[in-house]
Amino acid sequence: MFSKDKINVFISYSWDNKEHKQWVYNLADKLVQEGFNIIIDAIHLKLGDHTKLFMETAIKRSDWVLLIISSNYSNKASLRIGGVGYEYNIINNELYEIIQNNNKFIPIVKQQEQNIILPVFLKDFN
Repeated sequence: MFSKDKINVFISYSWDNKEHKQWVYNLADKLVQEGFNIIIDAIHLKLGDHTKLFMETAIKRSDWVLLIISSNYSNKASLRIGGVGYEYNIINNELYEIIQNNNKFIPIVKQQEQNIILPVFLKDFN
C-alpha cells in the first residue's frame, strides 16, 4: 500500500453520492497517472479489514492527505460522525503538532461547492 519510491497520498472524503465518489476516484486516477502513490478506501480497504486502523495508518504514514471538502464532509467532521469524524480526530491531533508548518493536510473544495464552510480544524489553513 505504501511506496518508498513515490509520494504517498491518502484521500479523505465522504461518501456523499455516486457522482461525488466518481469525482474522487477520477482525481485519484489522475494522481496515479502523475506518479503519486494513492491510498484510498475504495481500493485498499478490504472486506474484514479494521476500518479505523486503516484510516489511522493511512493518515500517519502518508506524505500528504487530501481532504475533499463537501458540505457533508464538513458536517461529519464537525459533528465527529462516521469515518470522516474519526479521521477528524487523527488529523486534528497531527495538525496541532505541526501547527506552524502544515504541508501535509491539503483541503480541496470542488468548484461547484465554493460556498461550503470548512470544518473548524481547517479554518486556519484555507
